[in-house]
Amino acid sequence: MASDDEKIQPEEETPRQRRRFLTRRNSMTAIVLVVLLGLVVFLLTTVLYRYEVFDPYIKAQFVAKMSNIGIEFDAEVFRVTINPLTLELKNVTFNDKLTGEKLFFIRDAQLVMTVKDLYSWQLSRDI
Repeated sequence: MASDDEKIQPEEETPRQRRRFLTRRNSMTAIVLVVLLGLVVFLLTTVLYRYEVFDPYIKAQFVAKMSNIGIEFDAEVFRVTINPLTLELKNVTFNDKLTGEKLFFIRDAQLVMTVKDLYSWQLSRDI
């Protein structure tokens, strides 16, 4: 049998230091990623606006609203600008939906629009 002096004693374990999650390197990486994401969103929005991708969507909503009122809407030019928020219309005809009678004609119009309650608790925006 081994004596007390000869017993093997386990080595004392040094406590492992936890790696910190929020380091200077990780925070800089996060900042760079957020800036790049913002830049991509900005460029994508700018390109989509420039090539008038949003205009058909707004026109479809406008036509639907006029149809609900009972008016058939047709425009040769339908363009939306952001700053200032305006709607440009050219050669627009408004006809009665039931009879087809021509109600009125607009050769050239620029409608200045505003957005009310942009941050309200509603999920859809109506034109």
